[in-house]
Formats: sequence, structure tokens, C-alpha cells
Amino acid sequence: VEGTVSGVENGRTVTVVISDGDTATPDITETTTITGQSWSISGLDVSNFADGDDVLTLTASVTDLAGNPADDTATLSLDSAAGIAIDPISDVDLSVAEQTAVTLSGTVTDVEDGQTVTLIFSDGDTATTDVTETATVTNGTWTVSGVNLTNLTDGSIDVTASVSDLASNEVEDVTDLTLDSVNPTIASIIANPSLIDESTVNDGTFTLTLNYSEDMDTSVDPTIELDLNP
Repeated sequence: VEGTVSGVENGRTVTVVISDGDTATPDITETTTITGQSWSISGLDVSNFADGDDVLTLTASVTDLAGNPADDTATLSLDSAAGIAIDPISDVDLSVAEQTAVTLSGTVTDVEDGQTVTLIFSDGDTATTDVTETATVTNGTWTVSGVNLTNLTDGSIDVTASVSDLASNEVEDVTDLTLDSVNPTIASIIANPSLIDESTVNDGTFTLTLNYSEDMDTSVDPTIELDLNP
């Protein structure tokens, strides 16, 4: 907070009082000295007051050597709150096809429309460059689409979404994705019995066990074609 005086001698004391008008919250009182017809106070801590528009009254007062008082008032708004959240992701395991066009969305609270959300996708490997994308807050929401993550290393990907409101309150949210660009292979096939014919398959006494090179989605049944006449 800073200001000027006229007709007041250098060295006089300016008293600044900040109040929210609530007797339950103590006022803040600070003093400073006039130098060159100006004054300033820095490092004021107003975190004890509640957020709101024009919620604080600032009064600066001074008296000259002749005893003439003078004061001035101003109002301040407080904004110490902001929030951001990444929407839940239905499929966090990204295949080769999915890595070229990733879409993420989310919401903000107490962040003005038009503010920029920055998203950083990182595999934690210094040998690869993080992927950075931006989105604009609109009606409390944001979306990025078509994000290409193919230059990142397979495995866990940290995603950080950050934003600042007009009062410079910066907040972030984090989530993670998994990149898997290697197609699975069938490591082994076990048939029981090992010698089969068409009747064995039809009467249900035949089992076929497939062992894959990695964990598979058990909700999807594999398609198997048997050629009994090679």
C-alpha cells in the first residue's frame, strides 16, 4: 500500500488501518513515515480476513506539525481461493492407436473464464521432452483434445493441470496414464488333449490354453480359429 501527502512535513507518521467491519476479526494497523511527500507499507498479511469483493476498508491518516489531521479511504477485494480438477478418465491404459489423440477435460472453481489451463504430460525420463498443451476456461470447464503422446516412453505418465486466477492464485491437479505401445504376443499354446479331431472339439472335451506375453483384458474373449485339416 502506498500514497502521497501534501502540506505534511517529512518524517510525520502515517497510520494505516485495514478492517472488514467484523468485530470478531481484529483490524490490522501499521505505520510508516513520510519521505519526499510519499509513504508506503509492504508485507501486509490480510489472510485472516474472508474473501469477497470490496470487503476491506483501508484508512490512511496523518497529522501535520500544526496538528491538522487528514485521512483517505479505499476498499480492497480479497480472492485467495481457486481450484482445478481433472475429470475421471475411463480408460487410463493407452494403446498405440489411442496415444495419438488423447482427450482430457476438467473443471475449475473460482477461476475466471478466459484463464489458461496448462497441462504437462511427463514420463519422468530426461531423455524425452514433456508434452505441454493449453486450454481456455469456459463456463468453469476446460478441454484438450488430439494430444499426441507417442514421443513419450512406455509406462506411467504423470499428468499435471495447472491454472491461475486473476488474483494470481495458482492451483494444480494431477493424475496418471499408462502408455503401452507394444502389441501382445501369444507366448505359448497348450492343447488338451494334444491330439484332437473334429469330434473332440464338438463334444466339449477339448481345452485350449493361451499364454500371452503380458496381462490381457479378461473382459474380452479371444477369437480362435482351428484348422483341423492343415
